[in-house]
Amino acid sequence: MGKKRTCSLRLFTWTCAELQGQTEVVPTCRTHGVAGVRSVDSAKELMFICVKAKPHVLNRCTLAQFETEREKATAKLQPDWAEAVVAG
Repeated sequence: MGKKRTCSLRLFTWTCAELQGQTEVVPTCRTHGVAGVRSVDSAKELMFICVKAKPHVLNRCTLAQFETEREKATAKLQPDWAEAVVAG
């Protein structure tokens, strides 16, 4: 069975991207893809923006919310990898 390319959850649309030689599950812009996505963090929240074309905010959340949703996205996009992390 093939792996999904993206999944949409409550906060973000997620995808698998090759970053620095490793596959990571990361937020993506539905229109412009992952290349333009940047994060800005403050003491209380993370904000993800897409800087392609006209910059726009994808969403804001706490670090805990981000980590929880990334785990869910990883389970959907990379189920074999997610199972290995839980078992390990």
